[in-house]
Amino acid sequence: MPPVLTACAPEPASDAAVSEAERKARHAYACTGIALEGTLVSVAGAPVANTVVRVGDAEARTGADGRFRFPALPRHNKLLQVEAEGFRPAVVAVELRRGLSETRVTLPPVRLSPKDGVRMLFGGDVSLGRRFLDPDDTTPRNQMPPDDPAALIRVSDPLPGTKAVFTHVRPYFQAADFRAVNLETPVTDSPTTPHDEKAYAFFTLPGSLPALPWLGVDYVSLGNNHVYDYLAPGLNDTLAHVAATGMAFSGAGRDEVEAFVPARVSLAGSSYSLVSMCSITGSAHDQQYVAGPNQGGAADARDLARASALLGAERAQGRVPVAVLHTGVEYSVRPSTPTAQRMRDLIDAGAGLVIAHHPHIPQGFARHQGVLMAQSLGNLAFDQDRLETMVGLLAEVEATGARVDRARAVPVYIEDYRPRPIAGELAEGFLRNLAELSREGGVELVPQPSWGEVLPAGAHAAVSERTVDVPVTVDANGRATVDLRALRHEGESVAVAKLTGADGLTGVKLKAGRDVLLHGDFEDHDVDDDVNEAPRWGLEYGAGFVCQDGPHRGAAALCQRKGAVPLVNRFRPPGFAEGPPHRDLTAVAWLKGQGGGAFSVGVQYLPVESYTLFGEQTLLRQDGGTYDWKQVSEDLRFPADPPRPDLWNAPWALNLTLHTASPKTGQGVTVVDDLALVAWERQAASATLTLETPHARDFVRVEAPEGTYTLRVTFREHRVP
Repeated sequence: MPPVLTACAPEPASDAAVSEAERKARHAYACTGIALEGTLVSVAGAPVANTVVRVGDAEARTGADGRFRFPALPRHNKLLQVEAEGFRPAVVAVELRRGLSETRVTLPPVRLSPKDGVRMLFGGDVSLGRRFLDPDDTTPRNQMPPDDPAALIRVSDPLPGTKAVFTHVRPYFQAADFRAVNLETPVTDSPTTPHDEKAYAFFTLPGSLPALPWLGVDYVSLGNNHVYDYLAPGLNDTLAHVAATGMAFSGAGRDEVEAFVPARVSLAGSSYSLVSMCSITGSAHDQQYVAGPNQGGAADARDLARASALLGAERAQGRVPVAVLHTGVEYSVRPSTPTAQRMRDLIDAGAGLVIAHHPHIPQGFARHQGVLMAQSLGNLAFDQDRLETMVGLLAEVEATGARVDRARAVPVYIEDYRPRPIAGELAEGFLRNLAELSREGGVELVPQPSWGEVLPAGAHAAVSERTVDVPVTVDANGRATVDLRALRHEGESVAVAKLTGADGLTGVKLKAGRDVLLHGDFEDHDVDDDVNEAPRWGLEYGAGFVCQDGPHRGAAALCQRKGAVPLVNRFRPPGFAEGPPHRDLTAVAWLKGQGGGAFSVGVQYLPVESYTLFGEQTLLRQDGGTYDWKQVSEDLRFPADPPRPDLWNAPWALNLTLHTASPKTGQGVTVVDDLALVAWERQAASATLTLETPHARDFVRVEAPEGTYTLRVTFREHRVP
């Protein structure tokens, strides 16, 4: 039996219409503890004994075997932190907010690194103006916004709000020896000279900048396509204000020579040289974003001769060059061919590590000539309202000189433009996707509950397999959608799916699909002080609330009364940045009626970048009433593309809204859980589907004659050896 917490307070039920059953469920959840256990080991696998492990205010100590246990913790996500003599600190996000059927969480071994060499932490794009200062984003970009009490950062006193932006990820930065971010913004309090030809011009207040050293940042890269947003006056302000903080910087200057001056730092007895460059140059404008003989700006990554000579010279002088590259196609899931080649060229020229950004979403890791490349980190603190940008990546690299000893990928969730650590399915699904992309680059990444371990070149994960049989009923249309999320264990991916009972039948096909919506489970995966928030869904109008009375899976679901709950952000299918997106999508949801009204999902088809309505569709219709959990699914039907489609004139994106009619009874609700948009990506024209692992495809589409079958699924788990 799970322990009872005596000092417990249920989540407030401010809505008077919340049922008594829901109030009791919240009380039971708040007062039922969960155990946490795990093991501390060295990177070589030896147990680390007699060491204090902290989770919030609670402490436990490891035994001789390195094991620790917390018998009863509140079900609230926390950071686990370890400081052991002779080892580097460890910070691990732990999802404790789990369903009541789970009485304990068992972590994989937490590996502690020795205090050899240096631990470097690289974060993605940071810009602290615009919506941080003006939530409605209505201030002309050549003016300073007035103070706004609702703003995250106050113009009159920027520092407290800016520190709050980074509070939840600060432990990761404090646990590293050298910390770097991409400062993608001018720093000025005189925004009077915006680049007239640019669609977007950003600035950050000088009063915000001291929050970066407080966070722990030692270096900022300025070689990006926004450092020249306010032309020479903004650039001059930026160089002066950054220098005044004491942080190292490189990548921008008053001319092309100054822009290429590297930042040289000595770390653990080795000398490193950070060379920051940008390939997004604004060449269509009269005033480019990159520096030239008569103009300041970012270091021009197109000048391969200059970049190669610099990297080679730094290497020849005994330094380890780190190429910090702003490049690629925005919102793309993998680097373009020219981008990948540019990274390889820098390694051929002498770079010992490549850290890249600009797409605003993370991409996989890769290796060239044995050198590690983080191909895009995505955002760290940025005010974008785009769903695809809301999971970013911290890259932790431990090195001795030019040798990378260990690397980890740590996902963060950008909620209200501020990064939070994450764990659970949001983190693990992201990491399984990242592992698949990294495999394309020759890197083996092992997903963990809240981090990904990058294995050294030549090393391979240990694997284990487990097989389950799933009954499948194919309907009169010859199809069935199988949701494997409830059957999959943490760390597993589908390796093989085989339809038994289909021998001799023709036309049998299996497809694998992944959920690309990511935010339809209504769970709380981030580590902060908020719970039951469903931040990507519009609950402010009272049409629904996050409920804990018997969810389909996990700790929470969405309860809807009368009205509409929209997905706040436009959804853009994968692949839109590279051309026509992937539109073989199926909506899947689990529904339960508790005297609730009729349910449906409304879809509006729109362009990626504008607001023309191309068409509408109503999905997943379900009559109201009282009924137990049932799975519903339906394919999306995108309107046809016009001739020569692009982001502006093609129906490549959608708005999603959940509708519920008046309840059948006074306080009746319709409960929605595990909502997904499934992108079908792999197909086998037979009864057997085989997939490389890890990956995040948790759905199988069966196409076969109508009837009942068994789908035999082999799950494979990857572990750090």
